[in-house]
Amino acid sequence: MNPMKDPFLKKTKSIKRYETAFERTIVSIITLIITVTMSMLWFSHGEKLVQGLVNSLEIRAKIMGKMKEVWEVLILSSALFLLKGIFRPSDRRKGSVQAQINYFLNLELAVFTVVELILITDIVYDEGYVGLLTRLVLNLLAMSYFVGLRVLQQLCEFLHFIWRHEFLYVGNVFEIRNGGKYQIIDIHLKGVGGLICKEESTGRIVNMPSNSFLRATLVLGNYTVEGRV
Repeated sequence: MNPMKDPFLKKTKSIKRYETAFERTIVSIITLIITVTMSMLWFSHGEKLVQGLVNSLEIRAKIMGKMKEVWEVLILSSALFLLKGIFRPSDRRKGSVQAQINYFLNLELAVFTVVELILITDIVYDEGYVGLLTRLVLNLLAMSYFVGLRVLQQLCEFLHFIWRHEFLYVGNVFEIRNGGKYQIIDIHLKGVGGLICKEESTGRIVNMPSNSFLRATLVLGNYTVEGRV
């Protein structure tokens, strides 16, 4: 049999080019199932457990209320991770940017979850060293979260450009008007984002930052993309 006509090989090749929905969501699905199951067990038997450990009705009620909020946050976070897996980019031909977006979103969701859990506790209002340290950690996490959102905002134009144009795949060759031809080696989000390319005429490896790349006029055959002014 001609290996190029083997349908199994074609299927395998397509899987390598795209990350399947199963690959993107399996961990999040398992996490959500475990979280929901544990929360149901808590709501079924948690009160009996607390009764065996705490005598005060007021403290028991407070613990049950806090745990209810904790499980709500954990379920919400697990659901957000699942939605992230469903909707995040799956095209591996876009290079490192596909995985880096996933890492970035994971970090943002993790920080969001930790901040919410800290706010649920009363430790943040403690007047001692523990409260001071908790507030410091909370402020650092909040700052990192908003910095991450700011970075994402700055990269939005580049990400939109990369996914809007089908010819920007690893291995493809494009031409910059009056600037030579380049083969794409990788697409990344480091710094301001950009492309790592090999210059066709010299074989030199160059890193094109997104801010200069977006200003260039790109040519691929009869297809031309005018750069921004």
